[in-house]
Amino acid sequence: MSTAMRMGQPVHPAGRKHNLSHAFNGESAGSTYTAGFAEEQEERIEVIFNEIHFCYYRSAILSQGAVCCNLTEQMISFVFFVAGSGSLIDQHKSQTPVSFKERQHALFFASAPEIRLNTHPGKRAEVFIINLSISFFSQLLRADHPLRSALKEHAGNRTLKQAVSNSVVTPRMVALLYSMLQSEHQGEYNQLFFQSRVMELLILQLEQSEKDNDPGSSISSEDKQRMLRAKELIESNLSSPCSIIDLAQLVGTNDCYLKKHFKQAFGTTIYGYLQQKRMEKAKALLLEGTKKMTEIARSVGYKHASHFSTAFKKHFGYQPNKIRVLIASFLFESDIWSALI
Repeated sequence: MSTAMRMGQPVHPAGRKHNLSHAFNGESAGSTYTAGFAEEQEERIEVIFNEIHFCYYRSAILSQGAVCCNLTEQMISFVFFVAGSGSLIDQHKSQTPVSFKERQHALFFASAPEIRLNTHPGKRAEVFIINLSISFFSQLLRADHPLRSALKEHAGNRTLKQAVSNSVVTPRMVALLYSMLQSEHQGEYNQLFFQSRVMELLILQLEQSEKDNDPGSSISSEDKQRMLRAKELIESNLSSPCSIIDLAQLVGTNDCYLKKHFKQAFGTTIYGYLQQKRMEKAKALLLEGTKKMTEIARSVGYKHASHFSTAFKKHFGYQPNKIRVLIASFLFESDIWSALI
C-alpha cells in the first residue's frame, strides 16, 4: 500500500509537485532525495523550481528513519524540525552530526555529495527542507553581508557547513512552511509565492540569529529559569490560561520583563507560544479521531468551534475538519492533499 499524495502540474520551470516513493530520486536544480522507509511508513512531498527545491517529510512510524539528499552542485539548505528530533550529517566526511531538537531550525552551505538526515525514534518526525541555488541565494543578500563572505570562503569545498546556528522555529515560520505546502497557486504565480515565502523565512532566520548573537540580548540564568517555569505554566493550562500579569507574579517578575525575557529566551511572544501549543494539542486530538470538534475546541481554550477553526487554518493552512483524512492516508490509497484544500 502506498501513501497517496497530491500531484501538481506537469514538469515545467514554474514548479512541480509529486510524491517520493521508496526508491524515487526526485529531479531538481542540484539535489535529489531517497528514503530509508518503505513507502507505506512515511509521507513526503516535493515541490521543484529552477532555483528552489522544497521537500516536506513526515514519518508515520515511531522508529528511527532517514532521508538522503544527493547534491550535484553547491546549495543553501534550510532545515526545519517542526516535530520530532534528529540530526544532519555528511555521509562522506567524519564530521560530528548536527543535532536538532524539536522546533529547531538551521541554515547550511551544502555541497557534500551526499547528506543524510536522520530522525530519532520515540516521536513521529515532521521536517521541512528547502534547498536554494547559490545564484538565487546571493541575490537576496547585500554584497558585503557576512554570509556572502562565508559562502565565498566555502566555495569548492565538498562538505556540509553550518552557516546559521540552531534556533527556535517560531509560529510565523510554521505558518509560512505550511502555506507553501498548501499553496493553490499555479505556474509563475506559484513560483513567485514560493520565492516570497523563502525570502521571509530567510529574513526571520537572519534576524533571529543576529539577536541570538547580540550580547545585549542575553538574559541571566535566574531569568532563564523563570522563563522555563512560565513556559511550563502555559503548557499545563491551555484551556484557560492565566493573564500575563498573573503569570508574571507566579514566576516572580513583572509583566514587562516577562514579555521581554520570554521573547529573548524562546524567540516568540507569550501569546505566540500559547497558540503554538494549542494548535499542536488540537492537531494531535484530531488525529486520534475520538473527540468531537466542539470538545477539542474547548480543550484548547475556544468557546466556539468556528473561532477554533479560524485559528487552526491560520496556523496550519487547512481546516481542522479536513485533518482526519490524514488518518485514512495510511489505510487507503486516496489523494489526501486534494482533500485538504
